[in-house]
Amino acid sequence: MFVVWDDGTLHDRFSDRVLFTIRDQYGHPIAFSGRRLSADDTQPKYVNSPESLLLINQMNFLI
Repeated sequence: MFVVWDDGTLHDRFSDRVLFTIRDQYGHPIAFSGRRLSADDTQPKYVNSPESLLLINQMNFLI
């Protein structure tokens, strides 16, 4: 997954992170979460994939 920065360049949203797959009750992947590997405190410790209609529907179903 890439994100477009203000200057128009593409960057990997999960660069230098360990990725975890968020799955629905059937085992299908619906999102990703990444934890920072470096000690760089200028970056967030966790980054999640953006919300999508599929993810919102799955979360509402589970509640």
